[in-house]
Amino acid sequence: MSDLATYRRLLARRQRRAVPAAARCHPYLAGEPLVIVGYHLAGEPAAPLALRYGTAPGRWRTVVVPEPRDRTLRFAALATFGADLRDHLAGFTDRDDVPVLDRRGVQTDTEQVCRRAPQLLVPNSTTAAWLCDTLGRSLRYLRTDGEHPVDPVLPAVGADLSFFATRRVLPGSALVLAAGDLLTTHWVTGQLPAEDANLHTALAWVDPQRVPAGASGSAGADGDPGWASGADGVAAALAAEALPPAGPVPDPHFDATRLAPAIERYHADGDPAPLTALLDEPLDPAWRATWRVRELVAALPAAAHAEPRWESDRRAWTRHLDRVAAGTAHFSARLDQLRAFRFLGELESRTAALERQMALDDPLVLAGYVASGEALSGQIVARDHERRELNARGSKVLRPLLRVRPRLAFDRPAGTELWLVDRPGVQVRTGVAGADGALECIVVKGMGRTPQQADAALPAIGADVVLAPFGPQPVFGDTLPEDLPWTHRTPEPDDGPDADAEDTAEPAGGPGPRHEATGERR
Repeated sequence: MSDLATYRRLLARRQRRAVPAAARCHPYLAGEPLVIVGYHLAGEPAAPLALRYGTAPGRWRTVVVPEPRDRTLRFAALATFGADLRDHLAGFTDRDDVPVLDRRGVQTDTEQVCRRAPQLLVPNSTTAAWLCDTLGRSLRYLRTDGEHPVDPVLPAVGADLSFFATRRVLPGSALVLAAGDLLTTHWVTGQLPAEDANLHTALAWVDPQRVPAGASGSAGADGDPGWASGADGVAAALAAEALPPAGPVPDPHFDATRLAPAIERYHADGDPAPLTALLDEPLDPAWRATWRVRELVAALPAAAHAEPRWESDRRAWTRHLDRVAAGTAHFSARLDQLRAFRFLGELESRTAALERQMALDDPLVLAGYVASGEALSGQIVARDHERRELNARGSKVLRPLLRVRPRLAFDRPAGTELWLVDRPGVQVRTGVAGADGALECIVVKGMGRTPQQADAALPAIGADVVLAPFGPQPVFGDTLPEDLPWTHRTPEPDDGPDADAEDTAEPAGGPGPRHEATGERR
């Protein structure tokens, strides 16, 4: 945890209210996300109890499995959910012609890309993993013929959920969003990071005046029967601890004292209505909290790079539809050596691209780099846009000089390369600090070829600037080194009987790099 993050957490504790960690909404928020809240039987992830899903806070459908250990009842309920999910996804198939650009930004071709992509919104990352990974893996290879055939919608929806599983782990992807992650990205609470995993308590710190009713035992103060007033973040979080968990694992005490007797009554009379009403109790707070988080995050201005990253998701969704239509939507349970190498490379490139984009989009995120000393914030106190110096060949080249008085100590060594945040093409190389504390910064790129061009390209004296280690958007190519690490080499044919077998399945972690780390098409 950085010093700034620690300060923000202490400040939130002192103010008894969460403090902002971001001033922009960094993930793309679709107009009508499909919110899904689910629970499974404690200790049995493949035995779902209930799913509530819908595209509006006041419009949902609840599917309950009255006996989650019964295969027939379980698959019947999942078929209902699967049919509704497939109907929802069918609304995202319309396509438009979009240009294909090369590395220089020149159009080389056009391709058909879906104009919209679906977005799943769940309470927390645990629900996302259970829904997309566990359920997707358990459904995608079910047989629709043979001794125990299942509804054909189940393997189809299993493939769709597996596709979402490949995207949810990629930094910057917004096809699957978790409300808990949205909160911790944009706000810092005054409780421990481990306590932020509880969606209700984290939300109580951010919005203490809207604590779900039942947590404090009082009725809604604003006329909404589902909400009650909270005093402050600390009191609201303590009250929210009484709420049921946001899933997918329920409270074992709830299982033993209330769920088990309800299932026994269902076996006795065959009426699932009481069990459905019982499961609405834990589903409803999570459902309301998830929508409330989206409302809070959507109130922030959209980050500039959110839309380009969403374009990458739309292209991925288009490829998935093409693979489904061609019958090639296969997914490997494990990555082979080469695919693992490419997948790790994609994770690294996407992580670096996302960190850069969030810092350039958001002053509060950038402040963390200034506080840690990785970026320099200060004021231009002097400049020489006509300065020249000798290069390695003995020729004089234009190298303007900026003198920046830092607001915080900057202890990086001389020669550190930084870029102007508001003018990403301008690169400087730090020098030494003068007696007045101002730091010399030699401009090496982005100043033009003449002093007149440099005068127009560089900030004026008295201007406030931020110099950060984020230059122009890097390009991550799909290239492999000449010698792969031994951990990622394919075995020789004589190493085993299956060495020559061809694996055409898609890795569980997703396809290799396709120049999507920047949100741009190459």
